[in-house]
Amino acid sequence: MMYGMTYEQFWYGKPIMAQYYREAYKLKLKERNEDQWRQGIYFLDALNVALHNNINLSGKSSKPVKYMEEPLRVFPLTEEEKKVKAEAEKDKIMENLDLWKKAMEKKYGNRDSKP
Repeated sequence: MMYGMTYEQFWYGKPIMAQYYREAYKLKLKERNEDQWRQGIYFLDALNVALHNNINLSGKSSKPVKYMEEPLRVFPLTEEEKKVKAEAEKDKIMENLDLWKKAMEKKYGNRDSKP
C-alpha cells in the first residue's frame, strides 16, 4: 500500500506489479531527495548573498554579491543550447579583447602606424 498500489492490485494482481511499484516508489523518493538537495543549494546561496551584502566584518567596502542568475540545470544542454552558449562566450571574449586593445592604445598610443 505504501508504494501506491491499491488493495485489489496487491492481493489479486500479478506479483511482478509489486516489484514495479516498488521501483517507481524508489525513483520517486530519489527525485524528492534531489529536489530537496537543490532547495538547500538555493537557500545556501541566498543566505550567502544576504550575509555578504549586509554584514561587513572586514571594514572594507566590497562589491555586492548577486543571487543566482538562473536556476540550476537538471538536464544536460542540448546541441542547440551548446552552440548558443559557445557563441555567447566567443562574443564575450572578443568584447574583452577589444576593451583590452582600446586600453593599451590609450596607454601606449596607436602602434599600428609605421614610422
